[in-house]
Amino acid sequence: MQKAVPYDINALKVCPKPILDTCSERISCRSCGKSVKFFCYHCCKAVQELDGKIPTICLPFKLDVIKHPKEVNGKSTALHAKVIAPEDVEIVPYSEDCMSGVDTSRTVLLFPGPVKCLAILV
Repeated sequence: MQKAVPYDINALKVCPKPILDTCSERISCRSCGKSVKFFCYHCCKAVQELDGKIPTICLPFKLDVIKHPKEVNGKSTALHAKVIAPEDVEIVPYSEDCMSGVDTSRTVLLFPGPVKCLAILV
């Protein structure tokens, strides 16, 4: 895995098609053995063929994504954040006490609304 670098939007090269086209088949995840194509939905790591080709960034904040237990990993776009910012993103399964250890003086809760994302200071 590449070492994470400070986030710089101008430094990101966003042209994924040629890179992703190098992965023509599903392969076994090197960590858990599950069959995956671009990245493992369980380990949140890119496949070996994409080593060094997927940017790894440092976010200026820590991000916990609370994921509903019925949300299918293969359909969740939240996992992409963990792939590109593994040191700053945690995927937390929803439970009644999933926010029990949260420092409410330093937390913003974001959730989708009918028109846009709503932010609530916890």
